[in-house]
Amino acid sequence: MGEKLTYYKRREDAISLPRLYESTISDGMAKSHTRVPWLANLKDSKKMLEQHLQGNLSHGRFMRIYRTFNNVKAGFNLAIHYWLMNLERVIEKENKLPPTVYYQVDGGSENTARAVLAICELLIIKRLTTKIIFTRLVVGHTHEDIDSKFGKIWTEIRNNHVLSPDDFEYFINKVLKSDKQPVEIVDLFVLPNYQAILEPIFDKEFGLYAKEENTVLQFTFEAKRCPDFPLGCKVSNMLCM
Repeated sequence: MGEKLTYYKRREDAISLPRLYESTISDGMAKSHTRVPWLANLKDSKKMLEQHLQGNLSHGRFMRIYRTFNNVKAGFNLAIHYWLMNLERVIEKENKLPPTVYYQVDGGSENTARAVLAICELLIIKRLTTKIIFTRLVVGHTHEDIDSKFGKIWTEIRNNHVLSPDDFEYFINKVLKSDKQPVEIVDLFVLPNYQAILEPIFDKEFGLYAKEENTVLQFTFEAKRCPDFPLGCKVSNMLCM
């Protein structure tokens, strides 16, 4: 219950005080629900194009669905890229990021990789914001915010003929057009190699934070420059929210 209340509080912060807070939650749509062509469940074609749909909801601002195909490998490079694209969208609209950024994800390895945490630290060092709270949510926290939207899309699609990615996009827009927040579908066909940039600077001994009893559910990155933090970023963690 405490985790849910904390999440609701952060969501409300971003909605009611957008100049001070930005809150994003991210989750993917089930792959079995995104294949095309889909023929109203009449038969299962062996020649189907798989799409990966990742929903990134910026509370009180907008929702983006990032779509990739088989030519783009899922993993932390992708997870980093769509979060940075979300933050870039906020900057485009508001000229800067709020001083506090909340980022909430599920516990998948692509979301909790060292490279994702390194990007959080880099954003602070570059002073694009002054505080990032990165939280690995327990099971079920994305259901009402993102999974419910994906559920609406699937309910509409499963009894229709969806022959192409363009048809799939049509149904997404049809279903979600009445939502209070605008929804954008962004197709990604190529990614930067964040791993190649970040791997040489990783602490090789830093890696147990996502393993069993050592699991850390939250990291906080704060702007602070002093002898103990010469790069200008203080990092702390906790085992629970």
